[in-house]
Amino acid sequence: MRRVNHSPPHGPNAASYEMPNGDSHVAKSIAHALAKDIENDLVFFKVKSLDDSKYKNDAVRKSIRQEILIGMADKFCKVIKSQSLDGVKTIPGELRKILEEKKFEFFEPRHAEWFLEGIVLEHEAATSLSQTLRQYPNLPQKFTANDAWRLIIDGARQTGNFSPYCFDYDECGYIQGATFALEYALSINPAKIDHEVIYNVHEIATRNTMDATGFLASPLYRTGLMYFVGHMKKNVSPEGEKELVEKTQTSGSLLFGWLAVEKAATEHLFFRYVKGDPQQAVIRLEMATAAYHATMAVADTEDKKLSCIATLAKDIDQLHVFNDANLRTAYIIANSLLINHGLSPMIMDYPDVIDGHTTPELVELFKKGQLVFRRLFSD
Repeated sequence: MRRVNHSPPHGPNAASYEMPNGDSHVAKSIAHALAKDIENDLVFFKVKSLDDSKYKNDAVRKSIRQEILIGMADKFCKVIKSQSLDGVKTIPGELRKILEEKKFEFFEPRHAEWFLEGIVLEHEAATSLSQTLRQYPNLPQKFTANDAWRLIIDGARQTGNFSPYCFDYDECGYIQGATFALEYALSINPAKIDHEVIYNVHEIATRNTMDATGFLASPLYRTGLMYFVGHMKKNVSPEGEKELVEKTQTSGSLLFGWLAVEKAATEHLFFRYVKGDPQQAVIRLEMATAAYHATMAVADTEDKKLSCIATLAKDIDQLHVFNDANLRTAYIIANSLLINHGLSPMIMDYPDVIDGHTTPELVELFKKGQLVFRRLFSD
């Protein structure tokens, strides 16, 4: 199977991209060095806390650990600023804002390091994406690469004290990977969307990401069992439930022999996926993309195009061929297809509605998301 290379994509050829003068690489090296440096502080504190009664309280220990890690981030800001690295000169200000608005809650130096590196990589991603966005005159001039995170993060997370890095607290590197993935998806001709493109979008979106437990995300197809609960009042509609059940019980359908759904409680729907099979994943993704191409070929109105795109996004999410980031992949592909078909992109409050609603319902939700985008960036 063809795989994308392990450099950030850039433009139609997905060539590697590096910031001028290697500033981002210097910044990442600084983050790594600081993480190594404070490991000694944390080890010393751990030993000291065993002998000193005033450190026995868990809350006190956590508070001191956070002070040490915040000190790391603070030092990172100062070093970056003192180095006069033009390519990442806005990072100190952004990081200061993050430290002021939300606690820098990481338990290990490597998590803090990964978070800082994610901010650095996001600068690479935004710089690279800005060149791609220039190819789309239909996008409002007010919309720039620095706003691209709004096409990735839930609309409900874009108000108040939330920032582009709101998901990075749980999955360090989230926004940089998703931004690179959006650029890659935009570089693909919509007529060429297939299982390999979907795989590549997912691989790029999860590249260089680490969850709170310290595990790196896997780009591979799921091979194990999977189950989760959908909420009937949040992300699953009554009609969506009926459609899901029918798809799982109809021979030859996309979800037949792949997913079973059942009511777990009055307001919940239980999703049970069979053991993952990479070959079946490819077959079913090809079924989904073939259906997309067939319907898009005769889509002669904006609503029909929205229907095609919504159905493909829903199919990708419902199939859940990856261990994680299925919805992320579907949402990125949906927005890239909207832009490439000359339609307005969208900002959905809760993208997790995609796998639990019918296509007509999603078309209306997509329209609401497009309206949010236009109101925010109208020239």
